[in-house]
Amino acid sequence: MQRTLMSDLIAWKYGDNRKPLLLAGPRQTGKTWLLREFGRTNFDSVAEINLRTNMRAREIFSGDFNVERIVSEISEETGTHIEAGTTLLVLDDIHEVPHALSSLEHFCRNMPDLHVAAASSFLGIAQRAGITLPDDHVDTFTLEPLSFIEFLDAIDRADIAATLRETGPAGIDPVLAGEMEQVLKEYLYVGGMPEAVDTFATTHDLTKTRDIQERIVGVYELDFFRHAPIRILERIRLVWESMPAQLSREKKKFVYGVIRPGARGRDFEEAIDWLVDYGALRRVWRSNMLRSPLASYQDSGAFKLFYVDVGLFGAIQHLDPRVVSDGTRIFSDLNRAYAEQYVCQQLVAYGMQPTYWSSSRGRAEIDFVVEVANTPVPIEVQAAENLQTKSLKVTHDRFRLNRCVRTSLAGLHSEGWLVNVPLWAIGSGVWNGITR
Repeated sequence: MQRTLMSDLIAWKYGDNRKPLLLAGPRQTGKTWLLREFGRTNFDSVAEINLRTNMRAREIFSGDFNVERIVSEISEETGTHIEAGTTLLVLDDIHEVPHALSSLEHFCRNMPDLHVAAASSFLGIAQRAGITLPDDHVDTFTLEPLSFIEFLDAIDRADIAATLRETGPAGIDPVLAGEMEQVLKEYLYVGGMPEAVDTFATTHDLTKTRDIQERIVGVYELDFFRHAPIRILERIRLVWESMPAQLSREKKKFVYGVIRPGARGRDFEEAIDWLVDYGALRRVWRSNMLRSPLASYQDSGAFKLFYVDVGLFGAIQHLDPRVVSDGTRIFSDLNRAYAEQYVCQQLVAYGMQPTYWSSSRGRAEIDFVVEVANTPVPIEVQAAENLQTKSLKVTHDRFRLNRCVRTSLAGLHSEGWLVNVPLWAIGSGVWNGITR
C-alpha cells in the first residue's frame, strides 16, 4: 500500500535539522504499519517497542532521561543493535507513558543523530488530560485515512493516481470519466481506512469490507468507554448517535437541538471537543469573512462536524452495497451528505484546513472555503451533475474573489471566475495555479 506521507518521512530522514518524529492521527489509519514499512525500506534495522502492551518497555522510561541508558535498555529488550544513522527506533503508543513523551526532548538535545519515531492515536486526548507535548523538540506528522488518490494506488490504478498528482484532471483522458465515476462510488462505500481498503483491493467483496468497517466503528465506540471521562460519557454517546441526522440536513451547521430537544451548547461542548480530539469527528468552523488569513475570521460559535472517514459514515448509516452499481443514487438519494463528507476528507488529506461560509441571514452558504496561495477559494459541492451556482455567484461578487470552485460529476471546465472540478479530482493537483 502506497501512502503519500512516505515521501515526507524519507525527507525527514535526510533533513539537516531533523528532530524526533511524532506521528499522530486517528485510530486505525495505519501509523504503526507505515513506520515499520518506512524502517524496513530505508534503514538497516528497526528497533520497535510498544508502550501499551510491553510492561518491561514501560519501565525503561520510569527512571531518568539519560538517553544512552534508554537506548541501551531498548536494544537489550528488542535484541536489536541500535546505531545512529542506520537504525530506526520506533516508540509505538507513546501517549501511554508521559515520561517517554518527555524523553523526545532529550533525544533531540543529546542524541540528534539517532532516528527516533514515535506514534500515537491519542495525542489530543493526552493533552486534554494535562500531558505536555515537547512541541519545540519534535517534527510532527499526521496520518489520515487513504485519500481517493491513494485508493487508486491500492486498487492497481497507480497510472491514474500519478497523473492526478502531477496535473490534476486536465491530464485524464475524457474517455475515462465514466470509469472514474465508478471508482469514486467504490471509494465512497469503502472509504480510506487501510484495512477496509486492503480487504476490498484483495477480495472486491463489499460484504467483507463492511465487516471490517463495523469492527473499526466498534473499536471507536469501545474507546469512548475506555478513555472518556465518565461525567461526559453519555453526552459523547448522544452526540455520536446524532451525527447521521446532522449530516442528512441540507444545511450542515451543527444544531444542538438535533441531539435532543432543548439541548444547549454549553451542555455538549466538552463532549464534542473530546470526539474531535480523539479523531472520530472532524470540525469545520464557519468563517465570518472570506479574507486572508481565514483563521483570523473564524466564528467560534458555528461549525459543521464530519466523520473522519466516508466509509465509516456508510457503515454507521448501513449504506446498501448496491449503490456502488446503481447509477448516481449514492449522491442524489442521500442529499449530498456523502459528497460533502468525501470532499472534506480529500481537502484535509491534501493538507488543507477547510472552513465554510454563510451569510448572516442564512440566504447564501458555501460548503467549504480553503486558502490557496494566501487567497480564499470557496467550494460548492453539487450532487450528480447539478450545476446551479447561486451561492457561489453571490460570494464571488460580495468578496471580489478571483476564482470559485464547483465540484460535481461534470467534467473539468472553466467559466472564467468559476472552475468546475470533477468530484474524483478535488484532492489532486488541480489546486496548482487555481487562483490565477
